[in-house]
Amino acid sequence: MDTFKITTWNVEHADKTLKGLDSANASTRRNAERKIKAIRDEISEIDPDILFLCEGPKGEERAERYFAEAAPGYELVKRGDPEGKSYGVQGTQWLWFLHKKNFPFKMDLLPVKTWQAFTEEESAGRSENGRWYASLPQFNRNSRKVLPAKLDRHGHYRHPQVAFFEYKGKRIELVGVHLKSKFVNQRHPALRWKKPVSEKFQDIRKAIEASPGYVTESAKARAKLSSEASDIRNYIERRFSQEKDPAILLMGDVNDGPGKELFEDWFLLHDLIGNLQGDVFFARRFLNHALFDLPDHLRWSVEFADQVTPHRSPFILLDHILLTQPMSGRDACPLRVMPHAGRVEHDIHERINSLLPGGVTTSDHRLVSVVLTESVPD
Repeated sequence: MDTFKITTWNVEHADKTLKGLDSANASTRRNAERKIKAIRDEISEIDPDILFLCEGPKGEERAERYFAEAAPGYELVKRGDPEGKSYGVQGTQWLWFLHKKNFPFKMDLLPVKTWQAFTEEESAGRSENGRWYASLPQFNRNSRKVLPAKLDRHGHYRHPQVAFFEYKGKRIELVGVHLKSKFVNQRHPALRWKKPVSEKFQDIRKAIEASPGYVTESAKARAKLSSEASDIRNYIERRFSQEKDPAILLMGDVNDGPGKELFEDWFLLHDLIGNLQGDVFFARRFLNHALFDLPDHLRWSVEFADQVTPHRSPFILLDHILLTQPMSGRDACPLRVMPHAGRVEHDIHERINSLLPGGVTTSDHRLVSVVLTESVPD
């Protein structure tokens, strides 16, 4: 019976690690060497058949060099575009798929323009050429006044990458994403969060009223993030309009936090994963979560203490693997996700990192994995 392990990992600024390897400073270079060796050990011990990595190096040439050190047993899935324009990714945090060198199926990448054509058709005119309109709040730093929301264009800063392969005549799609961060620059005094003295309604309200710049920028970041999730959902909906039972796994760093945070509760009234999963009233198109049956105390991938909500647990799940319903059943897809097939790789991550010197870690994110199993008739 065939089984395939798929893992997603935000490896934390791989481009900086590459720069560290070239550093003239001996200590910086030594730490980069330790880090990339530990990353190699972590990937080797987890042993995925397919690895999706975000915050990877910029461009194919740098990615090839990085993965020759970090994942020597794997082959990079690339577009054959040295300039990198066809990836649709800005900045230095790129998205990459790799598979074992002995992986028995050919893996390709969907053209970004195909994605954009699909989502444009599904958006009912809201998007065009990979960009769409979003209602974004505004803040005037001089007057410290919140201005009326502005309808502005937005697009993926790191465009999703779709890898696919054929298994027993069925197309298996893996959608790799790294959505916009909720991070808000607080260096400007007008953007600083005024911490409430307690969790009481009135204190939180006063903190919100005293922090108009921070609140506005936070709401703007979340509006952009939510619109990116809607674009991804449009792609999934389009695939369901083309095929009865598409086999799709959505994975990566969604930057959603623990669900509804303060700004979702007060302003957006939804959680990001809800935008991605779809409408439960159309259950066939609703996405399941690979970690659904993992115990609560293990279902987290990042430790992050939030100054806005310091009372909540710092252990949050930012890294996800979601799947379409056909991959949960026995009939529609030749590969399926069995109960308890998903996990966060806490044990291996902590064991590898326990051997590193202070200040050096493989990543601030833990890896998330799921195992696909060949469907066998009863």
